[in-house]
Amino acid sequence: MSALITWEWGYLLASMMWGMALALCYDFIRIFRRIVAHSGTVWIFVEDIVFWMCCGFAVFHVTFLINDGIVRSFSIVGFILGAFIYRVATNDWLVEIITVLVNFILKPLKILIKYSKIIFGKIGCGFKKLHFKAKVTINEKVRDKTGKAGKTEKTKAF
Repeated sequence: MSALITWEWGYLLASMMWGMALALCYDFIRIFRRIVAHSGTVWIFVEDIVFWMCCGFAVFHVTFLINDGIVRSFSIVGFILGAFIYRVATNDWLVEIITVLVNFILKPLKILIKYSKIIFGKIGCGFKKLHFKAKVTINEKVRDKTGKAGKTEKTKAF
């Protein structure tokens, strides 16, 4: 084989590797989505936009470093093929295993937060009741529009 063909095979394999790396990054986003509840589609949209911007930067970076910025069709096919091979090889089992492990690790922390909310919530309710029971009245001189002091009125400070 000529040196050019050997170099192109290397470039294709590097593109495939980067395609697999980008698919792995998206799997981490999928794991994050399973662990952290999203209230709407806005955050999912933002995560996807950030991911695709990072993908564009990665493709540009690899193309610029390896091929002096010349985009070749087989490199784009390599990115897509690498992501496809990764997806077929891992399917959903990798995401499921990592999600279960992270949830197992975070479960004691979630229990601790739950009970601390209960304990501190009861203490906080006591403070709120105490706060509303203590009403202070202050004697103030009411001023009219001209600025002269008028009669004294009782006002509540809380």
